[in-house]
Amino acid sequence: MRHLKAASCAALFLLSLFVTAATRAQDTGTTNTNTGIQTDVLTQQEERPQPTPAPPAKSEVRGRVIYDDTNRPVRRARVLLLKSDGSGGTERGGATNERGEFHVKDVPAGSYFVMVDAPGIITPISSIELEEGMDERAAIIGVRKEFEEVTVNGTNKVDVQIRARRGGVVTGRITYQDGDPATTAQIIILRKKDNRLVRFITGFSPYAMLTLRTDDRGVYRIAGLPPGEYVVGASESNTRDDPREDYAVMGLSGSSNFSVSYYQNETSLRQATTVKVEAGQEATEINITLLERALYTVSGTVVARQSRTPVRAQVTIQSKSEAVALPFMDAGPSTITDDQGRWSFPNVPDGVYTIKVDPADENNEAEIAETARSGEEGGAAGRAPAPTAPRRPQLVPRQQDVTVSGADLSGVVIELGEGGRLRGTVLVEGGKPVPQDGFQVSLVPGDSSLRGLTRSGFVQQDGSFTIEKVPPGEFYISMHLLNERYYIKSATVGGTDLLREPVRMGSGTNVENVRVTISSEAATLQGRVISAGDAKPVRGSILLLVHADPARWRSVTSYMPAATGPDGTFKVTVPPGSYLVIVLGDGDLRSVNEALIRARSSGAKSVTLTAGGSETIELVAPAAAP
Repeated sequence: MRHLKAASCAALFLLSLFVTAATRAQDTGTTNTNTGIQTDVLTQQEERPQPTPAPPAKSEVRGRVIYDDTNRPVRRARVLLLKSDGSGGTERGGATNERGEFHVKDVPAGSYFVMVDAPGIITPISSIELEEGMDERAAIIGVRKEFEEVTVNGTNKVDVQIRARRGGVVTGRITYQDGDPATTAQIIILRKKDNRLVRFITGFSPYAMLTLRTDDRGVYRIAGLPPGEYVVGASESNTRDDPREDYAVMGLSGSSNFSVSYYQNETSLRQATTVKVEAGQEATEINITLLERALYTVSGTVVARQSRTPVRAQVTIQSKSEAVALPFMDAGPSTITDDQGRWSFPNVPDGVYTIKVDPADENNEAEIAETARSGEEGGAAGRAPAPTAPRRPQLVPRQQDVTVSGADLSGVVIELGEGGRLRGTVLVEGGKPVPQDGFQVSLVPGDSSLRGLTRSGFVQQDGSFTIEKVPPGEFYISMHLLNERYYIKSATVGGTDLLREPVRMGSGTNVENVRVTISSEAATLQGRVISAGDAKPVRGSILLLVHADPARWRSVTSYMPAATGPDGTFKVTVPPGSYLVIVLGDGDLRSVNEALIRARSSGAKSVTLTAGGSETIELVAPAAAP
């Protein structure tokens, strides 16, 4: 499944849901398990500490699912509890009976979205944008704006009534230019949002996935669409060299084909005609003809910058001009270099493309094997083991733009430089033991040009961590814990405060003795957002908490988004300190940076939170643009 390796964080969140749901019976009552699929080329490759066993869960969620428009029961539908903390996965699942009733037992404490996965129903999954660089926090915000949460404490029972909303439908036929049906053609559907086009899926059931391909007549039908405007395209299905990869994910991960044709005979995404979809309505005859285009080959080599030796690597090509015109979970056509570092992509139309290269771990396998063999031989002969070989700097991923214009493009040379390494220790305030929940320390790029190159390392039982293959640039310290009570209280190296200053990494740089202190004395901020005119609660209002210290505005790790529920209220757990609370407008969450914060800081609400304390505030939503 090499094509999954460059997936975005939000897409990974969806993938974890999909794999879990696809391998579970409708009412098993089992917890989410590790899928074992390598889904991120930049995840630290080391043994993950085993989490501390959680206490037995005794909460129950039960209720009834009815159609919002008819009040009739939704029968024999899957019901899943999706974690709403951004960690991905499902905790429990069940199914409705003939009266639409369901009962989920042994639910661990936490907050969940109750998802009804039935044909034609709008699901929380459809609110998540599948874009590279979109993090889980922003993804969950999109869901929280439209769907209610259920919170349990691990021992209580909660009764809910779920009103399932019917979505819109887009249907049509895909044909070749001679009129023959295009069978198993890949359907690409993009939603128009804030004047952008974004990728998404309606759900992760086999039914929802199979609608992204045409049948034997060339016919497709996509249901469960939230109301809005959409762009619909199609591309001819490519057959991979190893068809087992297709079957592994039911052939639904994408076609990796840049020759996309859109509704109304367009080949450019920018010129594509949108289709308006209403809830419960069907947009028919959205027919598409697959148009022929001139295609070329892009080829080149990957080498190490210093030694000029060939590099074994995964190479992916993505279109810059048609960046979002890819199917679900498809990062673009991908290949592996040969022993001479050579790679090639056929069937590429004119355009500007980004070549992304990720060096394979096997570049160092020969040296590792030789070191291990020397140690074994020394021990067998009664001699002292051979000294450990000095650490070999690891190569880091790189991306490079190329232009295809009317001819094949060959001789593209991509040079990979050496990555850095950061090592440190996590301590718990008060000398308490380090949590054994399997958490990570991460380096988040401060430069937008390094977007998607976050590097992470798991914290071991003794609190030590190592982050390898860090590219040159500025990075900020972050942490992801399964237990959200903890937060980073301080992070230092030498005399540098890493909560205010970035870690500056160069080619082959080694940063040692980083000290990260975490604390469980988090604070709580809650409140509500009301409208400016009639003071009514505002559902789905997006808030941004940022540290009051301007020195921290450069780091994306200091931004904490939240969203209001149906009653206009919100509640977030954050580190103690002084904050500005900004009510964002539509689309602002995607463009949060230092400039936006400075522009909004003068009108922001100030609040100071103490360790273990709680504050309540009221905010007024900005007036909607005319």
